[in-house]
Amino acid sequence: MTWYQLLLTFAALIFFLGIYFIIPTVYIGIRLMLGHHITNTMRENEEYKRGIELVDQERYQEALRFFDAVLSHHPKSAVAWAHKAWCNFAMDNLHEAMYNCDKAINYDYSLSDCYLIKGKALFALEEYQLAHEEFAKAVWHFKDKAVPYRLKGRCNYHLGNYDEAKVDFQRAIRYHDEDANYLLHKMENEQDAF
Repeated sequence: MTWYQLLLTFAALIFFLGIYFIIPTVYIGIRLMLGHHITNTMRENEEYKRGIELVDQERYQEALRFFDAVLSHHPKSAVAWAHKAWCNFAMDNLHEAMYNCDKAINYDYSLSDCYLIKGKALFALEEYQLAHEEFAKAVWHFKDKAVPYRLKGRCNYHLGNYDEAKVDFQRAIRYHDEDANYLLHKMENEQDAF
């Protein structure tokens, strides 16, 4: 192989690497440096930190006022709707909480807590089939958490789907959920009594 052929081979290799590796890497690096990877939800979580702290401190009335003010200026804020839902659920305004969850999910379907909140509200209203559907969505988002499995199992239990309830409780137990363990034993004892 001559020097000229080696040079052409090297140039072809650089061209190939440039098109498929170097240029995309540089493009992604520039986007990351400019902050294009930050989602609206991430931005809003930072922007509404004061209201989120009020929710964490269980000062729900103040948090509701805060998020109502936010929503008057930014009605499409999924984070504000989600935290408003949490406040309403905590204050037993279940229908309002479900409405807030629907609004939040319309703007950002990845806010997984909304599926749990709405499911809990439906469960409290004894709408077990609808609650089951919400918990199934929550399970999809929280694959490695016990709570959605336990709650889905409770819905299955109330719907008479004992085998499915048992599977859900066992999955929750895999994530060290003692409540699911208790519910599973209680369910098995009730079935043994019959």
